Amino acid sequence: MTAALPATLRTARLVLRPLAGGDEAACVAALGDLETARWLRPVPHPFGPRDFADYLTKTTPGAVWAVTEAGGTKAGRFCGLVGLAPRLGYWLCPEARGRGLIREAARAVLAAHFGERAAPVESYYMLGNDASAAVLRGLGFRPTWRGEVFAEAQGAKVPVQWLELSAEEFAARAP
Repeated sequence: MTAALPATLRTARLVLRPLAGGDEAACVAALGDLETARWLRPVPHPFGPRDFADYLTKTTPGAVWAVTEAGGTKAGRFCGLVGLAPRLGYWLCPEARGRGLIREAARAVLAAHFGERAAPVESYYMLGNDASAAVLRGLGFRPTWRGEVFAEAQGAKVPVQWLELSAEEFAARAP
């Protein structure tokens, strides 16, 4: 198993830190929203405090990060999660969407990954999730194949697009 990345990462607008018990209310509220949960393979609907407690015991610092705002009046506000365990995955609370935060958070995680290792990173999005597709394309991911995954919240198999990002492709897109 590969060693974890740094437990805390910082960007211009964000602090990515280990998920903590204090994040429960925000996580349960966001993942209790079917419009959020439907795009996440392992998330049941409804998502409750027991689901959060179970997930919290399975997270590894340096593999899963809580995305929080870094400054201003919203400093410390929980916005969502990003993980690289083993593939890149992410979600944002509804009120945090549309500001480029997940692309910024994912870029920080990918920079840390490619700074320590050369292994390509995989990800996927459910077909129809145009926002996630745009994030991955913007980061430089390229499509590799299509398949299906079982989505807990939808209670069914759904079609997905798998993608891959190499260190070279990431470097070519770096600001």
